[in-house]
Amino acid sequence: MPVGMTAADIEAGRQFWQLATLQDSPRNTKTLRAHCIDCHAIDGRDLQYFGFSNHSIIVRSQFHGLTEKQGTQIAAYVRSHPIQPHALPCAPVYQPGSGTSDKPIEAWAAGAGLESVVDDPKAVLSLLVSDPHLVKSPSGIFDSSAMLRVIDVPMMQ
Repeated sequence: MPVGMTAADIEAGRQFWQLATLQDSPRNTKTLRAHCIDCHAIDGRDLQYFGFSNHSIIVRSQFHGLTEKQGTQIAAYVRSHPIQPHALPCAPVYQPGSGTSDKPIEAWAAGAGLESVVDDPKAVLSLLVSDPHLVKSPSGIFDSSAMLRVIDVPMMQ
């Protein structure tokens, strides 16, 4: 939670999250019919889950026509939820990759990280025969009848 925030600030942040009048952007001040809650999780948990900083929440609030204080209160509201961050905003979300299925299911949406993005389809084929997370056969060799956990297969971006 941002420093110096109180229960009243968290409640104000909740109100802004649900009801604040937003503008399209600093260049186009047209009022939107949407509120924060319409594009994000109902309680802002997506911002916490994907590791957005207080600063990014505040600046994005200002982008949509709110004040710095209102953005800080929204950040306080988002931080009031006991959600463990699982990702970084710069990482590709939902990126499949080796070992994903070994993680708790609540961590899957965070993706397997940039290291799991492949740029050559041949790399995926070589992983299919060598990665122990993808091979489910007693011999350790790719078995066409074995179970393939698709969430563990890296994809091209």
